[in-house]
Amino acid sequence: MAQGALAAVLRGLVQQAERLGAGIAESVARFTDRTADIAEANLDRILRTDDDVAARMARAGRRPACLPTRDVSGVPLGFADASGYNEFVGTLRHGLRGAGFTRTEAVFQGSSVTGVSYLSGQPFRPESDYDIALAGPDIFRRARELGVSLRSDGTRTGPLTPTQIDALGLRPMQARLHAMAGRDVNFMIFDTIDRATDRRPSRLAVPVPIPARRAAP
Repeated sequence: MAQGALAAVLRGLVQQAERLGAGIAESVARFTDRTADIAEANLDRILRTDDDVAARMARAGRRPACLPTRDVSGVPLGFADASGYNEFVGTLRHGLRGAGFTRTEAVFQGSSVTGVSYLSGQPFRPESDYDIALAGPDIFRRARELGVSLRSDGTRTGPLTPTQIDALGLRPMQARLHAMAGRDVNFMIFDTIDRATDRRPSRLAVPVPIPARRAAP
């Protein structure tokens, strides 16, 4: 075969491989997008079902075991006592202010509040994460400026990635919280506190009274 013809064949093979590779990449991207959409739809469907059950039980005069709430009593699971919880909350609130988010509130959600994972049904365990929603106009606006993708009709983000946490200036705070709790701490951003708490059980990240110690007899 002439050298020029061989080169043409090789170029054709390279172009064909490139087209094949692009097709595979596109298929993977479509599959990833569909998987994310399905997961999001499943979550929204679960939340809508919870809302419907709560409404029907309320009409029947019964209180569901776990209504969406801004509970401030007690502490989330995983803390040994109120003192340790208050230290964690103080670090969280100080970190938000230090990053410039003075109008942002934080709430615990997930299995540390409900006691079980909504995905697996597993109880809260020593290796379970803390899921914390951050809600406020300042942090939500900053997330949009950074191009963080939004979900639920543009009212919240998904769980923040390490890169997004860095861009928001929350990495040092997250590292301190992880060291204090001995477990991963995840963040999600909502536009308002009402949006964060109206469809899922939530516990506001605020200090709680520390019981006075009884004097020894």
